[in-house]
Amino acid sequence: MLAKIMKWVSSVTLLLMVAFSPAANGFELLFSFLVFMGAIIVFRQALGEKQYVWAGGFIGIALAFNPAAPLFGALGSWFSMMALACAAIFAVSLLALKTRPVLSMASITDRTPGSESL
Repeated sequence: MLAKIMKWVSSVTLLLMVAFSPAANGFELLFSFLVFMGAIIVFRQALGEKQYVWAGGFIGIALAFNPAAPLFGALGSWFSMMALACAAIFAVSLLALKTRPVLSMASITDRTPGSESL
């Protein structure tokens, strides 16, 4: 559930960065941090599902939006194209990467599995 929320947050954040790029100068660090954390969380989800191509893509997004050492400034047409592409990748990952629920293990002491307790 956290991964799904962060995918949405990151997609919206990237779209806001593009839409309000001149006015978003003061919030550039916050936006970069949100996208960075979203990419790291989806990276871990992709590794858990053994989707290594997706994991590589999201580690690339995390490196590009790293707030400690940013690679790109938040202004310009190059950044806008990259942010829109990353927003599309986050949106596609909502459909492509679905975490399967972890089922609880059956108890070894239960003689009649599926029976109700008293």
